[in-house]
Amino acid sequence: MQAKAEKQLLKMWKGNGYNELSTNELVSGKALGITSEYVDEIRKAGYKDLTFNELISFKAQHITGAYINSLKKAKLKELISF
Repeated sequence: MQAKAEKQLLKMWKGNGYNELSTNELVSGKALGITSEYVDEIRKAGYKDLTFNELISFKAQHITGAYINSLKKAKLKELISF
């Protein structure tokens, strides 16, 4: 059963363009609860080319698509630009 879950996790990451992840990166993503929906949310907010480590940092700091959009509305986009 665990092997099936691991395969699904790898498939999810590859489907989102993260093909070469280390075991530590996979563990970090899982521990933080990063999902395809989260990746899509961040991309829809304008961050389409984040590295995996940047994505981890966003999630660890509780940055959501709604948060990014609220900063854009407040004209604070430059505070979160990469």
